[in-house]
Amino acid sequence: MVPVRKTEVLGINWPDARLGVPTRPAEVERVPDPKVPIRKLVSRLNRPIEDFYEELAESISLDRLLEVPSFADVRSCIGDSLAALGCRR
Repeated sequence: MVPVRKTEVLGINWPDARLGVPTRPAEVERVPDPKVPIRKLVSRLNRPIEDFYEELAESISLDRLLEVPSFADVRSCIGDSLAALGCRR
């Protein structure tokens, strides 16, 4: 499971008001264009965006991701589907 736009996960892990990234994970989906704060971050750090993906994958927690409504919905749907197939939750 991944966010619809993988750049959203940056906002979940690195909130920064100067970049326009909310401090609460539940608000990250409200960012109209997540690429804007990402471009600001990349230019500020002078590193390509691809440099961050591995670090994010290693540092983001499922508990934090579950604070994002769409991620929680997907997880719930997958759990319901697996339960309907006879898998235990």
